[in-house]
Amino acid sequence: MIQFVTITSQGQITIPAHFRRVLGLQKKQKAMIIIKGDELVIKPEVDILDLEGSLAHLGKKNKGKTIDEILKMEKEGVEEAVVERYQKKQRRSANANLLP
Repeated sequence: MIQFVTITSQGQITIPAHFRRVLGLQKKQKAMIIIKGDELVIKPEVDILDLEGSLAHLGKKNKGKTIDEILKMEKEGVEEAVVERYQKKQRRSANANLLP
């Protein structure tokens, strides 16, 4: 999908709402801007704080475990959360490609 935007005198552009939804961009969220050849690429910044609470279900399971066991469980939990987030982003991207 292509949409034209205006660059203001201060060098700002507005990202159309449809594009923000597809990318999962929220108000006041940071994004990365990358130059690839003669293109400008905008990607949502990955915020590790978005994973907050993703390990809460492990709290009750930690009772009586060693530190090494707990660290291993936490590492696995973070890995699962990152994979889930990536898969969700891929689904959004695939759905966006289906739109005219």
